[in-house]
Amino acid sequence: MLSAPQVIVLHGLGRSSTTMWLLSHRLTKSGFDVRNIDYPSTKLSIPDLGTATTSLPNRLGPADFELGVITGSRSLNPIASWLISGTDDGVVSVSSARLKGMADFLVVPKTHTFIMNSSDVAREVIHFLNHGAFSSTTVSRRPTRLYRTPAKPPEPVIQETQDASIKREPT
Repeated sequence: MLSAPQVIVLHGLGRSSTTMWLLSHRLTKSGFDVRNIDYPSTKLSIPDLGTATTSLPNRLGPADFELGVITGSRSLNPIASWLISGTDDGVVSVSSARLKGMADFLVVPKTHTFIMNSSDVAREVIHFLNHGAFSSTTVSRRPTRLYRTPAKPPEPVIQETQDASIKREPT
C-alpha cells in the first residue's frame, strides 16, 4: 500500500499554525499527508526569524528541489503599498517573493493576510504538488488574467476562472 505524499505547511511571521488550517484541510482532503508545523514566530525577534542577511533562510541559497511560489498582488494597507516598491500584497513585493531555482511562480489577486484561505490558491498548490507546475487555467466563473513573462509583463490575456486576475509569470 502506497503512503500519501507528505506536505509540510508553515505559517508566516507573527502568525500560528491555526492560520494555515484551511489550506491544510484542503490538502488533506486531496489525499496528502499534511504536517502543519508551528514555531515561535511571536516570541523571536524578526531578524532571528529570517530577515537578517545572516539568518538561516537567507543563507540557504537556490532551491535544489521542486519549488513553486505563489504571491499576492492586492493590499489592505495603501500606506504600506505606497512604501513597497512595485506590485505587492501589502507586506511583500512580488519581485522579492522570487527564489533562485524555483520551478514556477504565480501572482494572484490576494492579500498577504488571507492568501492561504483562497480556494484558487489551494487548487494551484494541489496542481503544483501533483504536476510540478501551476495550472495554465483554473476552473472558474469570473474572468482571470494570466500572464507569463521573461522580464516585462505583456498585456494580460483574459481567461475564465473562479477568482479575479490570476497572473502567471515565468520562473
